[in-house]
Amino acid sequence: FCAMLVHEDPLIPAWVTWISLYAVRRLGLNKYGLWIGMMIRSFAQVVFPELYEANKGLAVLATPTFWGAWALVQWCMNGQILEPRSRRYLESRPKNLEVIHKEKVSGNLVWIRFQLPTGFMTGLSPGQHIRVHCPNPSKGYKTWNGQLNLEDTPATLSRSYTPVSASDTQHLDIIVKEYPPDERLGFIDGGRASAFLASRVEVGAQVPISGPHGHRVYHGNGLFLIGAEIKRARHVAALVGGSGVTPALAMLRELRSEARGLP
Repeated sequence: FCAMLVHEDPLIPAWVTWISLYAVRRLGLNKYGLWIGMMIRSFAQVVFPELYEANKGLAVLATPTFWGAWALVQWCMNGQILEPRSRRYLESRPKNLEVIHKEKVSGNLVWIRFQLPTGFMTGLSPGQHIRVHCPNPSKGYKTWNGQLNLEDTPATLSRSYTPVSASDTQHLDIIVKEYPPDERLGFIDGGRASAFLASRVEVGAQVPISGPHGHRVYHGNGLFLIGAEIKRARHVAALVGGSGVTPALAMLRELRSEARGLP
């Protein structure tokens, strides 16, 4: 950009092109259709030079026409013209999120809500999980809960949780099962990460979180990844137990959110 200013050559057509690319992609056009559409004119100019020269005026419409055709094919295959897009905040490296709500929902289950920055969403697909990073209370101890401590070296630990909040919300909810010290149950020292999140973290605290992790199982609009194939389901039922209820909750909330958007 600075070089353009020095040479007093703003290259307005080029800027219009890049702005159009950004706008169309932000709207949700598939990235492959976006870039193939950009190559259509160059392809026609090389492969069909005479036809291209004879219809140079119409060649300008080649890219937007291809984008429209791609969107139509996308609608026929997936039932939607544009891909739902959101600005994902979470990354593979930990980022701090603020705790804005904490509530004990049962004897040993704690609901924790984290706030995402304005304009961002989690970007997680139902079934994917995050990793919460916390101090290691067992560092330096040879044993923990009456057994050999395999995590006596690291200063921090990470534990995986599946959010129960929808992927298009500006907050992230997790359910933490607390393991307090209880000699009868074999937890002499109690849990590590669970004790930190359930007992020590308060509203307003900053907690490092990374993600998303795991495979994308649900692709939206009733499309599921089953084995190596993507198949559409007419009815969905979930059989879960224990902590496995959280991926099911995330899936059900996503399906409910999609159903509300139907005409």
